[in-house]
Amino acid sequence: MATITFPQVPFLDPQTGNLSLEWFMWLQNPQVASIVIGVAIDVTSGGTGLTSGTSGGILGFTSSTTMASSVALTANEIVLGGGAGTTPIPLGSLGTSSTVLHGNASGAPSFSSVVLTADVTGILAIANGGTNTDEALDGAAIMVSDGTSIVQGPKGTTTKVLHGNNSGIPQYQFVIEADQSLSDLTTWNVSSTAHGYVPKAPNDATKFLDGTGAWATPSGSWVPTVDGSEPPNFITDGAGTLIFVPYTP
Repeated sequence: MATITFPQVPFLDPQTGNLSLEWFMWLQNPQVASIVIGVAIDVTSGGTGLTSGTSGGILGFTSSTTMASSVALTANEIVLGGGAGTTPIPLGSLGTSSTVLHGNASGAPSFSSVVLTADVTGILAIANGGTNTDEALDGAAIMVSDGTSIVQGPKGTTTKVLHGNNSGIPQYQFVIEADQSLSDLTTWNVSSTAHGYVPKAPNDATKFLDGTGAWATPSGSWVPTVDGSEPPNFITDGAGTLIFVPYTP
């Protein structure tokens, strides 16, 4: 249906019987206010062939001469092509702040967390949480810093301990005297309940280390030689029992 505005004068001039000037001008340039078409204009005529669509959807060609509306597209979602004969569709997921979009050679992409063994190439720097090295690791070894990267340190044995090194990588070595703090502490002294070090010597020739782990003077008396000219050669207790025989070269 069309809405047409005609000149508001007679078609013929009543005085001359000729076509009126207003109609002559209108016929040169007809004034059509609007046209209402009652049927959909098809694609081959420049239309869409549709009289309605889906709110939030988009148009797509489902054939060379047919168009259709897609489903409503979710806000902020990625739109995927549907292929021949279908309209575009939303991905179906917005992902999260901790996931990334992974491609798929045989289907739709998807959001998932980064997989370090499959998604990352190159060497990850220490500043990004990596080691800055691609050196292969061996079991039972320590990890140390060489100043620029984290590398594998040496392996030890059951008879060696790890020694610090202020100019290089720590090394496993045997324990030496310099490793021990031999002070007046008695923490590691031998006792009747545990193995340990000999207690610090008392600088007293009359004392000996007894079975309790302490320096003590033996009880008893010195027995001299018959003529009394030689040093004592053994010690007896009060009952005459021999308890010590000194070594005489």
